[in-house]
Amino acid sequence: MEKHKLRILFVEDDDLMRETISNILSKSADEVFLAENGLKGLELYKEHKPEIVITDIMMPEMNGLEMIRKIRQEGIPVKIAVVSAYSEKENFLRSITLGVNNFLIKPISYRDLLKVIDDFANVIFMEKKIEDERNQRFQAQEELKKAHVELESRVIERTHELAVANQQLREFQETLQDKIEKSVAEIRMKDHIMMLQSRQAVMGEMIGHIGHQWRQPLNTIGLLTQSMLFSFRNNNLTDEVFDERVSKIMEILDHMSVTIDDFRDFFNPNREKTTFEADRIIRKTISFVENSFQKHKITLRYEKEDDCIIEGFENEYSQVLMNLLINAKDALVHNRQDNRKIAIRLSSQLGQSCLEVEDNAGGIPEEIRENIFQPYFTTKKDHKGTGLGLYICRTIVEKNMSGKIEIRNTNTGVIFTIRI
Repeated sequence: MEKHKLRILFVEDDDLMRETISNILSKSADEVFLAENGLKGLELYKEHKPEIVITDIMMPEMNGLEMIRKIRQEGIPVKIAVVSAYSEKENFLRSITLGVNNFLIKPISYRDLLKVIDDFANVIFMEKKIEDERNQRFQAQEELKKAHVELESRVIERTHELAVANQQLREFQETLQDKIEKSVAEIRMKDHIMMLQSRQAVMGEMIGHIGHQWRQPLNTIGLLTQSMLFSFRNNNLTDEVFDERVSKIMEILDHMSVTIDDFRDFFNPNREKTTFEADRIIRKTISFVENSFQKHKITLRYEKEDDCIIEGFENEYSQVLMNLLINAKDALVHNRQDNRKIAIRLSSQLGQSCLEVEDNAGGIPEEIRENIFQPYFTTKKDHKGTGLGLYICRTIVEKNMSGKIEIRNTNTGVIFTIRI
């Protein structure tokens, strides 16, 4: 029997039942608090703040429902199970309005009681995990805001320094070497700012993909929850049905948690080169966008001819592919009404990995094809593009990973080729 790190409050006016259930609960929880009526139970709850409350309804001084109402007023999402008899239908309905999470029918069975505790423990664990992840995301956002403020301060400070330097250059006619060093510093600063702007643009696109990834699971959870309530109100909620639906909900929640981990990992910086499987990064990147692409009726096909091991930066490699896919999607949505296709191919050629991304969006006009890798050059109208995506792709591939990125038109669209 697994012992959970939880505190449980059990409220029951029958002395024998209270002691019996206490012995069972003590094997499943760290701390068990006992009360003989609702008034005493409310005092113990306010003092110890247990995660789980199990209570009878009919008790002297203060009944279980009144105690539950006052507990809910505390605003803490404690898990509550009500113990009652089949005949007390009105009490069951009142319990539902008070936000009771589960019910135990007298006489209580050892198996049912432990099942309720295990279910509560699993839900509490998952809620804590989600809350921790929410706090981590909030902390990351705060750190990003702080970084933005610091960057702005540094830019202002550096701009001032450069202004002073320019004045000194004019006044003292410094050497050509000094001018070269100043230019290099400015270029590095611009590259850093443009890299940050590009990553923020990808981040905005990714937030939309998170919404697509979560919308259907959340809808399914809502339907399962409503079906359990409907079955309960119609006395059709058997243990088997309840277990099955709770299990399905937990499975969906696990999947959603994994999705968040994947998106979070995408934005984690990794500035040390590592060796990684290109296939694994490609599949993960595709998983981020495939739901959104389906919404736009885009067929996304991936073919792997060879296993390719790359030395470089995993997240930057993923960012390059993400930029190419987003550009292809935008071009397809703008230029085609139907039969939208993107093909991704991975192979090994002359000892290098070769990644191709091909679309059928009509290609790039020859007169601008040489300019598409220039910073702030964009073909997207209405200010929908930053003009940094392909420039950053080239920077990552050719400067950071010593590779080569090429582009060529086909009869129906364009192919980007990345060799590393």
